[in-house]
Amino acid sequence: MLTFILDNEDPWAMAKTTSCLGKTPCEIVPLKTEIAWRMQACLTHYREPFFLTFRAGDQIKPGFFQKMGEWIRDLSENCAGLMAGTKEGLLLPLVWRTKAVKSLSISKLDHFPFEHYALQDLQSRLSVRWRWKEVDSDHYLPNPVAPPKWMNRETEWQLTKPLLYTRPPAARMNGRPTVSIVICTYNDGGYLSWAIRSVWAQTNPDWELIVVNDGSTDQTREVLSSFQGEPRLTVIENGKNLGKAKSLNRALGAAKGEWLLELDADDWLTVDCVEQICTHASKRPHATLFYGNHHEWRERANKTLVYSGLRHNPSPINKEELLSTGLPLAPRCYNTSILRKMGGWLCSDPFEGRLYEDFQMLLRLEKQDKVHIPLALYHRRIRKNSITHREAEKYAIWKNWVKEKGSAMSEP
Repeated sequence: MLTFILDNEDPWAMAKTTSCLGKTPCEIVPLKTEIAWRMQACLTHYREPFFLTFRAGDQIKPGFFQKMGEWIRDLSENCAGLMAGTKEGLLLPLVWRTKAVKSLSISKLDHFPFEHYALQDLQSRLSVRWRWKEVDSDHYLPNPVAPPKWMNRETEWQLTKPLLYTRPPAARMNGRPTVSIVICTYNDGGYLSWAIRSVWAQTNPDWELIVVNDGSTDQTREVLSSFQGEPRLTVIENGKNLGKAKSLNRALGAAKGEWLLELDADDWLTVDCVEQICTHASKRPHATLFYGNHHEWRERANKTLVYSGLRHNPSPINKEELLSTGLPLAPRCYNTSILRKMGGWLCSDPFEGRLYEDFQMLLRLEKQDKVHIPLALYHRRIRKNSITHREAEKYAIWKNWVKEKGSAMSEP
């Protein structure tokens, strides 16, 4: 029987699992990255009705396969498989129905930033159409070794689980959306699908999504093509790289929503972000900007993420503090009509709106009505190779330009 083992990069844990499976009728396939896609690729020519998954470090006792045969015999045709509990209190799929997994549409371009939750992710996708059966057996011994505390796995799971398991209400297809969510992306195709997925998971469906592909030369077009046919998605293609401000202005021209919410291609929204914005906007319809708090994640060299805490954004926003610290505010949701009256984002700075366009707009709105929502509504990824980090020395030049420009930058 085909048996996948999720490798957590611990050779001792992998050896422990393969050792206890060594004398069983298993064809072992270790998986590290692109787990869903590689699993489905291995299943292409697989003909048996079921297969197994373990995490490195899991073990089984003698008699496991006999017990598994009893479980399978009692499994109804509409069940995707069997789930077993772990030491962390999680339920993980253990036995999978091959037909169910093959029915999923999984692309190599799908980017999932938490590979150690890949099984939960697949199980969630299948749960839309299939049932699962929970089993409790002494024959299955989940990995007893907990990950290091610095990984913050308990918090990480609590923050990731809603995106995997939230079932959003049906889309509102008629009328004007309340929120236009805008993603401007340049060569961030490896991150883009997770950002888009966070939009699709929103508990309030009163939104449209506008993606501006700013002349990307990576797989961005292929990722976007996988979302073709989605009625609430508009894709704008820049023939060449124009920069963030010009891309935002193109999105502003196409936006139908009363509010414009920015989302960076390598970040993602909490599932209730749009819901909270709509609730507050109904009470403060003449506000200029809504902004909230955000969770921060540090990207390691191998692209994995480590949770580094909740960031509370200041209220009110202080111009001098904003300039001196370069403090990012996320999320930022603007009144669309006011943005248009202002002519959108300026492109007249020394870098033509390619850098610090977020600070620029916040400074121009200094005297306007800005509302802080005291909730975490956004997940921000910190990358060493991001534009902000690569171009940090240019901030002093831009800050001097702001000071020279003075009141001329302010709203009309």
